[in-house]
Amino acid sequence: MIKFFSEKLGVDYPWQKYSQIVGREYVSGAMENTTAVIHQENAYQDDRELADGNVWEETIAHELFHHWFGDLVTAESWSNLTVNESFANYSEYLWDEYKYGKDFADAHNYSDMQGYMFSPGSTEKHLVRFHYSDEMDMFDGVSYNKGGRILHMLRNYVGDDAFFKSLQNYLTANKFKAGEAHQLRLAFEEVTGKDLTWFYNQWYFGAGHPKLDIATNYTLAKEEQTITITQTQKGDKVFQLPINIDFYFGKNKKRETVWLKEKEQTFTFNFGSKPDLVDVDGDRILLAERKELSKTEEEYDFQYQNNKNYLASLRNNTFGRYLSSK
Repeated sequence: MIKFFSEKLGVDYPWQKYSQIVGREYVSGAMENTTAVIHQENAYQDDRELADGNVWEETIAHELFHHWFGDLVTAESWSNLTVNESFANYSEYLWDEYKYGKDFADAHNYSDMQGYMFSPGSTEKHLVRFHYSDEMDMFDGVSYNKGGRILHMLRNYVGDDAFFKSLQNYLTANKFKAGEAHQLRLAFEEVTGKDLTWFYNQWYFGAGHPKLDIATNYTLAKEEQTITITQTQKGDKVFQLPINIDFYFGKNKKRETVWLKEKEQTFTFNFGSKPDLVDVDGDRILLAERKELSKTEEEYDFQYQNNKNYLASLRNNTFGRYLSSK
């Protein structure tokens, strides 16, 4: 893990040693004390337990990653806990992806997404919060689960090379100092050349997530494919979302990228024949609930056979809770 994270971040493990300690009756899961992580007793597993998989492996990755995000650069305040915990949470995905493959990692991503979605009160909380009753209120499904999913979207938006180069930039510029979300934004903007204010205002300094109703229609006379996406979340907030749309014609796939910026928006494409499948957010990157208003059983079956993304293989009216009919 140390080798993998050091190479991925472009920053060598910054400390002289790494120890792990298990404490009896330690009730806080684990803690990233620099060079000497403490774990609760669940970290102990015998051979029979390990035969079913190391249930503590993701926690080990999580606490190790804190030695960069949390120890090398620590949060400027509890309000900015995201620069510690969101990264440690996302390190679990990175390790799973590397060691067990993308499907395994996407299953973990889905589980963490559920943890945020179904946590009471989570959708009303900003990722960066300047007002809270107690600092422990910050240690929740928003700082951890939602923050990790936001990093997943950011990685997809800027691309892998720029994402990890930006993390290296942030760690190098702020090492042995305190960091906050704006410094993270500036590190990404310096590397990518993109203005990411919209992304940070929306996801770091705002609350909630989009709920999307998706309707598709093909007009034979016009050879015209339309996709209407409606944001149905409560309130006036409108999310700005770059969305990849995949059009399948047999085994051939054509991808188009659109920007959703309104409560309801229709996108039109001209094709000489009706696509076998129109798949919005084909890689299932968005932190969003989605309802397919017009997808048929045949299209779901085609999706299951042709889009091998983990979440796309789940039959979903929300964000993927029901298995496809096949």
